[in-house]
Amino acid sequence: TEVPVEPPPTIDYAGISFSFGPQIAQGVTPQTVPAAPGDAANSFPGDVHPAYEQFNFDGYVLQDRFHDPVLIIYPVGEYGAMDPAAAQVFFELGQVLVDKPATRDRFPFLPRWNAAQMLQAQVKYLEFKNGSGVRFLTQYGQAAWPINNISMFYTFQGLTSDGNWYVAALLPASHPNLPDNDQDVPGGDFMAFEQQYESYINTTENMLSTQPEGSFLPGLDALDAMIVSLKVK
Repeated sequence: TEVPVEPPPTIDYAGISFSFGPQIAQGVTPQTVPAAPGDAANSFPGDVHPAYEQFNFDGYVLQDRFHDPVLIIYPVGEYGAMDPAAAQVFFELGQVLVDKPATRDRFPFLPRWNAAQMLQAQVKYLEFKNGSGVRFLTQYGQAAWPINNISMFYTFQGLTSDGNWYVAALLPASHPNLPDNDQDVPGGDFMAFEQQYESYINTTENMLSTQPEGSFLPGLDALDAMIVSLKVK
């Protein structure tokens, strides 16, 4: 019996490999981001970090979005030693991957931003070739703001099985039920919208979580398949 041969990965760089097709992007450019040492306690969130590997997607299917499509691999030991807040993220994600909650007020997330996680929809736990993590749709902000196709993104937050590497994917995503404009609030009355924001977020989360994976762009199933193909070091 002939043993199936797995096709080579789309990208293999610095011991990190994964596969994707044109339904996600046309290509990917890897880079090693140099370390930024300093005092994390007195720096802007995320400004202090070790060297890490970053993969920038070229010709991504969604253009001109708030976030650039990237996949990042952080060294856990070095980052945790430089920034206690990052160390806390590593610890929290480890607990989440044990407990696997279906919902949470906030899922552990990197990179560190000076903004809040506004929703978590389509939460799903995935295993990649040498680790596991959680994926979900979210949007970050500093004030009550509509969930929209400019700012929403798919993220995967994961750890390798040996605990040495942290995976963070940030990939813009859209859905036809969401507004393409990130400026107009539902109803046009910002004060009324702000007062009902918690109810609005709950309704939007439920709506997004009940949509077929293929109704998003890119398809969540295609993004999941890329994550599952990942091997780190």
